[in-house]
Amino acid sequence: MSKRGKGEPDPEIVLPITPMLDMAFQLLTFFIFTYNPSGMEGQFDLSLPSEAEAQAKEMKEPPPPSDPDTPPKIEADVTVVVEAVTDDVNRGEIAKIHLKQNSGTVTVGDLKELFDKLKQANETASEKETVKIQPYSKLKWSNVVLVADTCRKAGFKNVSFVEPPGFNISVVN
Repeated sequence: MSKRGKGEPDPEIVLPITPMLDMAFQLLTFFIFTYNPSGMEGQFDLSLPSEAEAQAKEMKEPPPPSDPDTPPKIEADVTVVVEAVTDDVNRGEIAKIHLKQNSGTVTVGDLKELFDKLKQANETASEKETVKIQPYSKLKWSNVVLVADTCRKAGFKNVSFVEPPGFNISVVN
């Protein structure tokens, strides 16, 4: 080992920046040219404006606004109540599914049976496109999505969610 003297300068490090910039621009160009956006990207399911907006544009008096502390009233003849498993092994999975209608409540075993019952319910319901889902709070979100997808496949276009059974909202001002 040789020791440097006190007067010797530190060795200078030279970084070749030009090849790094060339490579960065080549990679950028490659990814820009090969990017292919999917067909559904950027498309949203939109609804028509409400009657209140149409009246406001016609300079008519719109209906009074509702109280923000009260939940909106959703008119639906069919409600799907989904119970969750609470044991440690299968926590959050679907335990039971109840289909509530004006004619009564029916317990179904699985999503296929729910689909069949929802198809029948859609034929007899007065609100043919609206269904409410009332999931228990411990239910995993993926299972809630499966139930919502089943409702859509059965012909219900307006799938809405209501608060779980026993869920109390206390507003503190």
